[in-house]
Amino acid sequence: MLESISLRNFQCHEKETVNLSPILTVIVGPNDVGKSAFLRALRWVSFNKPSGDGFLRRGEDTVQVKLAVDKREVERGKGKKNYYQLGAKEFVSFGQGNVPEEVANLLDLSPANLQLQLELHFWFSKTPGEVSRELNGIVNLDLIDGILSDVGSELREAKQEVNLCKTRLDKARQERTQLSWVKELEEDLKELEELEVRQKEEERILTQLTQLAETYSIAHSEYEQSSQLANELERLYTVAQELQEQESDIERLERFAAALEQANGILEHSIPLNEVNDLLSSYDFYCDEEKELEKLQEIATTLQDAEEEQCRCEQAAVTAEKELKKLIGEECPLCGNPAA
Repeated sequence: MLESISLRNFQCHEKETVNLSPILTVIVGPNDVGKSAFLRALRWVSFNKPSGDGFLRRGEDTVQVKLAVDKREVERGKGKKNYYQLGAKEFVSFGQGNVPEEVANLLDLSPANLQLQLELHFWFSKTPGEVSRELNGIVNLDLIDGILSDVGSELREAKQEVNLCKTRLDKARQERTQLSWVKELEEDLKELEELEVRQKEEERILTQLTQLAETYSIAHSEYEQSSQLANELERLYTVAQELQEQESDIERLERFAAALEQANGILEHSIPLNEVNDLLSSYDFYCDEEKELEKLQEIATTLQDAEEEQCRCEQAAVTAEKELKKLIGEECPLCGNPAA
């Protein structure tokens, strides 16, 4: 906002300052006292026109005009040097009819904002074309028309986009209604995935159970074989005991046979021959029994090893059975019945 204007050696004014009202300022006075000089000074600062020294006060060689605008000061001077000054910044090379850009931006005036003393009434005598040009100089109607055209084009495009979006939305809603079964399918899919996980877990348990069943079957088979070997061992043990008893008889018979051989020559005619033959037959029988005893002792050794193997198999079977019960738990994973 223009706050004040000060003149020094401008036309008839040696030194004059006018403070302007923010609403309206009226300058009144007789003719030829310099009222219009303030407008000419404002025009000179704003547009650097007119050129030359016609507005220089008679007898002076320097002229200055100062404007206070928005708490800042613009000074235009001419004399020994031709210059503009904005605050502490001075401009000296700007060309005839030109105004430094910073000064022009601060003043923000155009020729349409000023009307000189002898000009016709503001725009009333101008043609519509001239008025249009004046308005365009103030508010840049071409820019407004271009912006309005662009806005209209963008608005039409936006309406088309909105209609397209509405069409797509309606189509999407219809497709959503048609695909309502997808939600149920998703729930079924989740259930199938859970069943698949459960199936894999049950297959893993089944594999372990199968391996344990095979181990248990092998252990049970070995256990049965060991049981048979134990029974055979028990029978052979009984036979061994009988053979041990017979071994004592054999030892007595051997001693008897040795004595008999010594006395054979003496008693050959005193003892009946049939009794001697019976004794010799008994001696042969006990010799055979002694050989059989040796075989039984070997079998007993084998059975003892088998008995040790049986104990090992029994322990393995018990361990496998415990592991099987631990895996199965209280309920069979295959049939769902309580585990025995």
